[in-house]
Amino acid sequence: MTESGPVDTMTFASAQLLNAKSNGFFPVDHPDVERALRAATSKIRKRARWHIWPVMTKTVRLNGPGTKILQLPAMHLTEVASIVELGKTINLSRLDIGYDDGQIGGRFWTDRLGAITATFTAGYEEIPDELEGLVLEMTARALGSPLGAIREQTLSSNVTWSATAPNVAGGTVILDHEFADVDEYRYPGAS
Repeated sequence: MTESGPVDTMTFASAQLLNAKSNGFFPVDHPDVERALRAATSKIRKRARWHIWPVMTKTVRLNGPGTKILQLPAMHLTEVASIVELGKTINLSRLDIGYDDGQIGGRFWTDRLGAITATFTAGYEEIPDELEGLVLEMTARALGSPLGAIREQTLSSNVTWSATAPNVAGGTVILDHEFADVDEYRYPGAS
């Protein structure tokens, strides 16, 4: 599921917070800060395969899993308003709803493609602290080496820029050790 619309511009951290956490190194009005914050937030959302924050209501069309578990493309559900399968509204009181993991059980679901439409509300009211921090780190790395340079050297000085691996410039990437933080918010059906 790909996000589009207003949520795309909502980042997990602000330019003001980046400025404060970097002791003013990244000015609020830096021309690339907002773009880098959006890029970092987008990478996290794509890895998790859902929007995470804010709380929002969505209607999605899903392929039938052909099993006893239907996975909604989200976690942290606050409400399941309706599920329609093959044109018939399903009685929600007969279902088992996993509000934490977005799984719906209690019946055998069709295996037909695009046969299920679900309307639900999901998302966190507050940005999770570890994701806010990760966005700040990813943004700082990206802005720390904006042209992809790793090192500059003259006869009298040497500057090493942000690098994510030997001879690899910073950039907006989730590093191997950071995947665990993001994967806590990745719904079970995400591949």
